Amino acid sequence: MKSENVIQYPISPWHGDSFGSFELPSPDGQVVAIFTQLTEIAMGAPVGSPLTIGGREIEGHFSPSAIWSEDSKYLALPKWIWGGPHHRTQNFAIYCLRTKQLHATEERFSVLLLESFNAGIVRGYNSPRFKIPFEFHISQFGLE
Repeated sequence: MKSENVIQYPISPWHGDSFGSFELPSPDGQVVAIFTQLTEIAMGAPVGSPLTIGGREIEGHFSPSAIWSEDSKYLALPKWIWGGPHHRTQNFAIYCLRTKQLHATEERFSVLLLESFNAGIVRGYNSPRFKIPFEFHISQFGLE
């Protein structure tokens, strides 16, 4: 089942209506990631949401600035973290469809904007405002 909706990347960290949902189908159309209840993290701040992938609820709160790998095996996305010296930050995460596991970095980021996911490399920016380049290879999580 091929999706008729073409997603334009990058997806803004501010994407979505308050308390609305957002569906992100995989490139092959076989799986849909659904951000189920988009809300601002703080007034005027980016949004976050609970997430289901292929009907499976994923633990955490995630930014809609997500991107599928070109082969539909992985979903890269920012995961919101509360607490610590910076109060609200993000980890970078990859969800593996085969193992149904979420892998997340220990490193924290301000606001990730993910632009591409090709040949196992995710590229984007840590802070859309300051355009600090971000690059991550899935092999850093032991994935191929």
